[in-house]
Amino acid sequence: MEENKNKFVPDNKDMPFALLFILGTFISLAWGIWGGFRFGYAVSHVIALAIGTAYFVCRDKRITAYGLLCGIISLLLALPFAITSNAAVRILSAFAGVLLEWVWFASLSGKAGFNGDLGLFGFFLGAFFYGIGDMPKSVKAAASAKTEKSKKTLKILAGVLCAVPVLAVVIPLLISSDVAFETLAMKILPDAAPLAAQIILTIIIAPFIIGFAFSLKKREKSAFESKSFKGFDTAFSASFFAAVSLCYIVYLFSQLAYFFSAFSGFLPPKFEFSYAEYARRGFFELCAIAGINLVLIFFMIIFSKKKDGKIPAILKIFGCFIGAFTLLISATALSKMYLYIRNYGMTVLRLGTSVFMIIMALTFIAVIIRLFNEKIKVLQFALAVSGIALVVLGTFNINSLVVKYNYDAYKSGRLKEIDINYLYEIGEESVPYLYKLTDDKETEKNAEFALWSICNEMFYVEFDEKTNKMTGIEKIKTEFYENNSASKRAYEIFDENFDELFDGFLNDYEALGTLFEQAWENGEIEHN
Repeated sequence: MEENKNKFVPDNKDMPFALLFILGTFISLAWGIWGGFRFGYAVSHVIALAIGTAYFVCRDKRITAYGLLCGIISLLLALPFAITSNAAVRILSAFAGVLLEWVWFASLSGKAGFNGDLGLFGFFLGAFFYGIGDMPKSVKAAASAKTEKSKKTLKILAGVLCAVPVLAVVIPLLISSDVAFETLAMKILPDAAPLAAQIILTIIIAPFIIGFAFSLKKREKSAFESKSFKGFDTAFSASFFAAVSLCYIVYLFSQLAYFFSAFSGFLPPKFEFSYAEYARRGFFELCAIAGINLVLIFFMIIFSKKKDGKIPAILKIFGCFIGAFTLLISATALSKMYLYIRNYGMTVLRLGTSVFMIIMALTFIAVIIRLFNEKIKVLQFALAVSGIALVVLGTFNINSLVVKYNYDAYKSGRLKEIDINYLYEIGEESVPYLYKLTDDKETEKNAEFALWSICNEMFYVEFDEKTNKMTGIEKIKTEFYENNSASKRAYEIFDENFDELFDGFLNDYEALGTLFEQAWENGEIEHN
């Protein structure tokens, strides 16, 4: 019965959309992954979202508000790839964008019930395993075209694929037999290797994308829903959480001075560790304790035996205490991080961990509310909040925020020193501020060396072989999909101010090593 109910009946939309999914996969590989997850990935993500929306949309299905929110956030997650150069934000945005995209598709196809607290997890698990398992049936459904036009398209595609191995043998023979054709081929074939890799990966990956899509649309909704569990006895659960809560109470009393000193703006006088260690201890305490507590409260919500569908009052009390304890840890950890940033400046890691702690705190607020309101779905809330946070970090460009904060703090006197080496490590977003720092006597030489290093990563520097002088620069990344707004701004600054920055400083290439060694020995280049 299950097999018949989930049998993939071919329809006229299968073949055209299968080809579109193949095209979308190729664009994602060629522009997105080969383009370094920059502007090209933003374009490919929007294209994939548009193709999926067109395939899954059903007039007779009601789109949920949460599904629509996920679709909007997923669309906005294209922005970080066009704006920031921060690799972590872009990778996380790619992952979150795919998850949110699938929730949107599930809403369009009427599969977005997500019943129960683990409904969202059950949906992703079902979509993954059914997508892989249904891949052969999906490809067969796409190939079982009924219309003459679809059959002709399939035959054309098969013919082109069969011609590929023949061309792989014929083209090298033609190159070796004719000089004119060899010259023409050499102009085209430098890009043949990556193109071949992209085509091969598309052939491997696309069938699974088709499997995920067809499975989500054609399988019954029940296949993606998590099953309920009756739960553990209340006496067992209450004694378990009572022991954990008692441990936290003892810990709180033993650490009161350590916790609350952060709010007064100074380090505990009886403890001998730095602001850096103080902030790190706060963060790792939060990660470990919050992770354990999140598992514990989810254990309570999902696996406790309920009466009339409600969690017993004693467990709610323990849950609220553990949640409040975690919020206290979050607040003190954030205050410690504030002390660290105020005294040593901001870094991407410090800002990123602060945002993570805020997301964790918001998630626990949702967990506490869930104890009293069954309509709150914590996993769905956490996914949406994480997506929004990535949109904000990517759109406002976390790298630019960090560099601007440190530059402004240095210029205003809040920071006595600015770490030029760290600005260099950030890369493209630092260029506008490093350029300004070349006018500062304290940072001029370090800033020029940092700019030169970044310039060498972004440009091919041309030299006159006779005079050994620099005569011009040429972009390394020339394709539109390999760049974003940060790299575009850096290119503009180097292009407009190249002579001003480097004329008389590094114009003689042979002197570069000597200048660097002298500056290092004189202490002019150092890690602040």
